[in-house]
Amino acid sequence: MNRPIYPPSAYNDQLHLKIDLFTWAIVAFIMRPIVVFVASITQKKADRFALLNTFYPEPIWAYISVAAAIPAMLLVFAWWKRSPEAPPKVRWLWHRGRSLIAASLILNIVFLALPTWFLGQHFTAPIIAQIGLCAIALYYVFRSARVRDTFADFPDPPST
Repeated sequence: MNRPIYPPSAYNDQLHLKIDLFTWAIVAFIMRPIVVFVASITQKKADRFALLNTFYPEPIWAYISVAAAIPAMLLVFAWWKRSPEAPPKVRWLWHRGRSLIAASLILNIVFLALPTWFLGQHFTAPIIAQIGLCAIALYYVFRSARVRDTFADFPDPPST
């Protein structure tokens, strides 16, 4: 197999590929409802949920968006635990990183389109933009050799 050579900055201290910046941006985009929720409850205002209500006027859509982010949260957990001593479940999650990101993106697309399909609402410009971003991210996740190589690379277990 002819693997691309990456610059030294692409590797961590254990000489394994790090997640690239664009993939982190995709994960942050997927996890936006969690970021909005945390930012909302850490405000020092009287109405701590004002920011959350700005992005999600109906609470059900905040919960649905969080549900779409669960696969990406599993990937963040695997990244956090990524070490030679990691248990097999963490390795399993890491090696399926592209699929976890894709699952979150596909769930995002479906959940963004639900109001149109079932409630008869029209697609708005922000909804179309988010669906477009999800589609671009899906294309990148499956076409990028760097993403493929990153999730194939995991530290070997310590030898005993």
